[in-house]
Parts: sequence; structure tokens; C-alpha cells
Amino acid sequence: MVVLGEEMYIRIESGEFVLWDGSLETLAAAFPGKTLQAIEAFSVLEDVPFGAVGLAGASLFIYLAYDSVATAGELYYSGTPLSLEIAAEGATGTSYQLFTDNISTPIIQTRCIICHSSTGIASATVSTSQLQYLAATEPDFLQSNYNILVNYIRNATDGSELILAKPQGMEAHLGAVQLVEGTDEFEAFEAFVNAVLSE
Repeated sequence: MVVLGEEMYIRIESGEFVLWDGSLETLAAAFPGKTLQAIEAFSVLEDVPFGAVGLAGASLFIYLAYDSVATAGELYYSGTPLSLEIAAEGATGTSYQLFTDNISTPIIQTRCIICHSSTGIASATVSTSQLQYLAATEPDFLQSNYNILVNYIRNATDGSELILAKPQGMEAHLGAVQLVEGTDEFEAFEAFVNAVLSE
């Protein structure tokens, strides 16, 4: 099953994706009657020109499911989806490279995560901050933290301005000054934000 915005699609036996209404009655298997092995290789998406149909910049969330003869009628879905961001044609993933090289360790893991985590003062239970990061010891922390930042920059009200202002101690940032304009770290962060906006 693929989630795109508010819509859900399922892959049917022919390999096509069709709009799904979410009901079990209309759910069809991509590989009906197949007995899964301990390790099973298969293609979920292949040669699909998403950008050509106006989906550049969109995110897909892919869930995999199987049923079992031991419990007929029950489906076992992956709890965490595979996420896929559709880049514009010719995009090189510059923002992700900037994030991994210059942002993740020196800024997010060293400065931001002290407060912006599930237990910090900027956690969802304590504040209204949309930014809660995963520690480097957590699975998929790099991709998750990148996605959180990109979503904030692109979708939060004034996100691209606030993400640069707050670490400078502006806009009532409880974490005080974390980045100073003119420093290498601030310039790297600004370059990352601009790269996200341009992709």
C-alpha cells in the first residue's frame, strides 16, 4: 500500500497501482497465492516517472503486508513505512548531502537534540515545537531527522525563516543562542536551508 497525501493506493497483480478506498472488500494482493520464504526479494516500485506527472517534491509512504494460513483473514502490516521523496528531474540530493556532512553531527546531535527530543524541554509533551529529533543511537536517525527538518522548512508557517532565526536566539527561542551569524556552522545551516528550498 502506498500513501500519497490523503490518498491510498495498492499494487495489484498486474504491477499497476490503483486507488484504494481502505476497505478490506476491495483490497487485492500484489502477489496472490505466493508462499513467502525467510528472505524474499521483490520490486515495489520500478521505472515509475513520478516527476513527469507533477509529483516532484511529494513524499510517498509504503507499507508492506502479508497474510498467514495460520490466522486466515488477518493481515500483518509493517509498523513503520518505507518513505520515499520524489525529487525533481535532475535533482542531485544536495540538501541531504549537506545535512549528512555539515548539519547532523555538529548542529542537530551536538546542539539541538539536548532540548528537541522526546524527553527535552521542546518535546511534544512540554511544548508546541514541531521539531523532535532522534539520537544517533536510534535506527534511521539520519533519514528521520533530515525528513523532520525538510518538512518544517517547506511546510511550517514561516518555517524557512524561523529555522534560521531561532538558533540565533530570536523569536522567543527557549534554547537561547546556538548559532551565530557569520560563523562556519551558521553558514552551513543557511546553505542547507537554501538547498532544501531550491530542490
